[in-house]
Amino acid sequence: MNKDNIRIVTYTTEGDPILRDLAYDGNVIISKLDTRRDHFGAGSLKTTSCTSLVTVQSKTRTDYELEGCQEEYDKNVLVIHHQQMVLSIFVSLK
Repeated sequence: MNKDNIRIVTYTTEGDPILRDLAYDGNVIISKLDTRRDHFGAGSLKTTSCTSLVTVQSKTRTDYELEGCQEEYDKNVLVIHHQQMVLSIFVSLK
């Protein structure tokens, strides 16, 4: 597989950014979790290497999680919540 990098930014309830940088070198994924901009959190920079990124799907959400990591601090990379779409059809009878 090709080498690649991605940055995922999520926000705390207060609006502070949490940065997750993922770098794939063709063999392992290097994950850097940066909470230093979180004014109410630990404010740390953690790095680990992982073997894979997996998708876990349910009816209400899709989780992207790291597996095979040297350090198990936060394996959830991204969570996407699914919204149910409700379609209402109104028929006018004359």
